[in-house]
Amino acid sequence: YVQSGLAANVPAAIAQAVTFTAHDAFGNVATGYGGTANLTSTDAELEAPATVTFTAGVAAAAELAFHTPGVQMVTLTDQTTASVTATFDTNVMAVPAPTVEITFPADGDEVGGDMVEISATGAVGAGATLVSIEILVDGVVIGEDTAVPFSAIWDASGEPIGSAHVLTARITDSEGNVATSAEVTVTIMANEDGCCSAGGDPTSPVTLAGMVLLAVLVRRRRRRPLE
Repeated sequence: YVQSGLAANVPAAIAQAVTFTAHDAFGNVATGYGGTANLTSTDAELEAPATVTFTAGVAAAAELAFHTPGVQMVTLTDQTTASVTATFDTNVMAVPAPTVEITFPADGDEVGGDMVEISATGAVGAGATLVSIEILVDGVVIGEDTAVPFSAIWDASGEPIGSAHVLTARITDSEGNVATSAEVTVTIMANEDGCCSAGGDPTSPVTLAGMVLLAVLVRRRRRRPLE
């Protein structure tokens, strides 16, 4: 057997169209050969037909997609005559690792309000598909999707003013590669009314100042003479 179409180096997860021909002892195409050969490989994850059938010594192109990096072998063995066999090798190059990043907010930002929007994006290498992208706050997943870009809403209503939190994103591709973004640290700031949100620290300076101001206004209201 002789193959054409399988290069010395091939990318993982991308199908290669490979044609096999049967040759006689003199190197000519064996036009009288119409056998069927079993196709096996050292790559346990190879996507390929289990058999290859020849007509006039030529088999239709077979799609082979390797998934295990490194040197891998493909063997054809005639189903009737085991001595009619051939092995071909190729070097499978790994799919590039995916990339991912938090796009909003930025590192060092102050965030306010009870609900904080966090956005992320990413990309997978050629031959791979996106399985999932996740957004995490302090290591806890708050949202997940299967498309990019992606945004999730973080309920920060119970977080004390001034507290710092670490945002990250994580992406997974069809080859099992996982990547995590650089950390983005944000700080909770007071809401527009100058007070903490529900669950915030009631002893914070901002909250205490608001309470004192409210008490003063109430006292003034009570002392106002009747008209």
